[in-house]
Amino acid sequence: MPRVRRCGECGIPRHVSRQVIWRDNGTAYQRRNPDHRSVFIESENIDGVFRGIEYIIGTTIEHIVVESRRRSAYDYLEHMVSERVRKLVNRIGVRPIFRQVSKIGRALGYGDVGLMEVRRKHREDDYLIVRIRDPYSIPLFCGDVEAALEIFDGREVGITYEEVSPDVYDVTARFATHPPELEERLAWRKYTYKDGDVGFERCPRCGVPKALSQFEYNLDKGIIITMPGGRRMVGIGPAALEAVFEELESELGETIPEVVIDAQRRFVAAGFYSRKELISGVDYRKQLALRGLGNLREMEIDDEHLLVRLENACLHLMLVGLLQGFFELVNHRKSGVEWELTADDVLTVEVTTKP
Repeated sequence: MPRVRRCGECGIPRHVSRQVIWRDNGTAYQRRNPDHRSVFIESENIDGVFRGIEYIIGTTIEHIVVESRRRSAYDYLEHMVSERVRKLVNRIGVRPIFRQVSKIGRALGYGDVGLMEVRRKHREDDYLIVRIRDPYSIPLFCGDVEAALEIFDGREVGITYEEVSPDVYDVTARFATHPPELEERLAWRKYTYKDGDVGFERCPRCGVPKALSQFEYNLDKGIIITMPGGRRMVGIGPAALEAVFEELESELGETIPEVVIDAQRRFVAAGFYSRKELISGVDYRKQLALRGLGNLREMEIDDEHLLVRLENACLHLMLVGLLQGFFELVNHRKSGVEWELTADDVLTVEVTTKP
């Protein structure tokens, strides 16, 4: 297994510090592609919301999730991997480069990835089998595999997977074309940015926020855990998730934002966070900014209502549901929510108790 190096000062994986820049305006982005925004969020949140959406609408959304993630991961790798490296891989094969891709994935919390089988003779029956232990999300990981193969091989692929033991999956990639209608529909949101003054204390050696050291990095397993809390984290591009929600809205109707919000609310209110944790004096502005979710400018909370104004917001539907679930968990009260996202990505959320 290739070793993932860490910063000698703060212990953060060097891939994270070299590839991601945290701004003081509550955002993070890929160093080589500032248009590719990044977030570090709880991964159980992601699949929990997907499952909640599927339960509410009564159908699978996996094909939409995989395709959207493929496009996001492709954009990330395209700016990270030079054309020279891609040509080299075409000559020597995918095994050497796959070890590097595995290191990147473990640094970002994707799980422990290993290459099982590969047949690459530039024929239609070529295939590749990857084993993933403790995946952060199977549909999102399938999109990652598709993107990596397309970057290094140049051909489109299709994915199937099988659970071979608890939390261990074999993912098989075969060469096939993508449905053009879905690719054309999955439009990405463009983010706008305001300046900010979050004021991270940074590592003097690698420059990342020192607060990232609150995460526990198990680089052998490819798992990141937030401490305290013990929840699993992952580094991912938010545009892929937002494209999923927008595609669902265009396909299934205007009620989808409410479905996403309610799925997140249920997940949080059911105890994903502890009440003690949420009322323990957490600096919410720093925590949201550390995750790349935006710059908290205003927050008021009492027994009857919660008001939040956040600049440079992303994943706004998940944030609205998170805040509503947070309010219900803290106050043990059912609630209603009103929200607005402006054209310049300022999110205002007001949660109030139901009579």
